[in-house]
Amino acid sequence: MINTKIPVPIKILLTAVLLMNTGSFMIMPFLALHLTNNLHFSSWEVGTILTTILVSQRGLPVFTGFIGDRVSHTVNIILGVMVRALGFGAFVFANSFWSVAIAAFLIGFGGALFDPSVTAFFTSQKETIRKKIFTYFNQMLNTGVIIGPLVGALLVKFDPVYPFTIAGIAMLVLSCILFMYRNRYPRTIKDNQKVLLSLKATISNKLFVLFICVMPLFWIMFAQLNISFPIKAYDLSGDKQLVSSIFIINGVSGLLLMFFLRKLFINQDPMIMVKFGVLIMGVAIGMIPLISSIYWMLFCIFLYTLGETLVLPGAEMTVAQFSANKPAGLFFGMFQACWAFGGSLGNYLGACLNKFNHIPWCWLIFLAIGVSASILFNMIHRSMKEKTECAEKQNISSFT
Repeated sequence: MINTKIPVPIKILLTAVLLMNTGSFMIMPFLALHLTNNLHFSSWEVGTILTTILVSQRGLPVFTGFIGDRVSHTVNIILGVMVRALGFGAFVFANSFWSVAIAAFLIGFGGALFDPSVTAFFTSQKETIRKKIFTYFNQMLNTGVIIGPLVGALLVKFDPVYPFTIAGIAMLVLSCILFMYRNRYPRTIKDNQKVLLSLKATISNKLFVLFICVMPLFWIMFAQLNISFPIKAYDLSGDKQLVSSIFIINGVSGLLLMFFLRKLFINQDPMIMVKFGVLIMGVAIGMIPLISSIYWMLFCIFLYTLGETLVLPGAEMTVAQFSANKPAGLFFGMFQACWAFGGSLGNYLGACLNKFNHIPWCWLIFLAIGVSASILFNMIHRSMKEKTECAEKQNISSFT
């Protein structure tokens, strides 16, 4: 019988993912409103702050993942949590554009150290449990999306900086726990090649490069969860507290959907989930202007979450397949970099289109993005299957 039990060190890392995401979503749902209403930042400054977090967290993993492959993913994880704690703490005292930008960079840089290294540990596990780990990984992310906004909504009633204070303290405690268990984490494949050879080996995987070139279309849609959706929800309801319901619906439905979809992810090709997921997301966003109601929007958020729940673990499993028997940090670092690029485009596109969010055509742009992404992923999926079939035929012929 194949053992599919998740090792205790991996469970500790999954718990760390939960706490990191909870801390992040204690502030993210209210960050744009805080910058706009309390600090009176312009739309350009708000977009820049959000993009600073995104670019530092999703762009720098190209380097931090590479360093983790060569030095230590354990060090990256512990240091990443500590740096994020410093960023949250800096937000408590920041009130000018540049001080807020520095705090935003530290929050993002902490994630850049943590994310590719924790996924490298997950990828290092046997294939029999790897898919199971990534489904739990997605559930930890969604649980953080549920708990974070609830705690943040409670704290923000007392003071806008309380979420930053509590999140910073929580990250410091987490870093101590991770340090205590530092010798129990599983081994990962270490990269001893020269820098250029490592980059060449990764970039030479043409299907992987095509995959991460299409992924920004998904991240453009994904970015609207933090920019277009909260603004539209506030316009429809006039209630700041209802803004958090977007993230609660997103988190709760994502968590529940993963329970129902786990067997599907374990048994099916993850690229199937990716290509259908982006299509569902595009359709869901395009449906938002059909009815001018916060409850209709929440229904669309549910459909959007269904697509997101298909894409996120599916994409990570696909990257794990591409990085099989190779150092995974660089692969996931490049994957995160395409998030930085696509998310940045999504932030600025969302900020610009928010001026016209009462006009239906601006939402149809995201529908077109979702359809285009689905078509392109389908083409990549066909090429992947053809490559696999050719490899199987070669193996058969070598034995005959």
